Amino acid sequence: MKIGIKKITKNDTKYIIETANNIKIKTEDFTDIRYDYLFGKMRTINGNEYEEIIKHIEELFKILELVKKYNEEEKNN
Repeated sequence: MKIGIKKITKNDTKYIIETANNIKIKTEDFTDIRYDYLFGKMRTINGNEYEEIIKHIEELFKILELVKKYNEEEKNN
């Protein structure tokens, strides 16, 4: 909670990160990414997936900023 993450769970090949702002970010376990280099296929983006990706990236940046803040505080103690 200190860095904005409530819970992390794994569902098949996805990790679900639930943030302090009640946003659920789903991220692949790097086995099924947008472009599959082994089979030469690309996964298309559906519906509002682009907006969801942007929202998730913004939330991940908030978490990163908190991690950096706490790391700096730890260094200064």
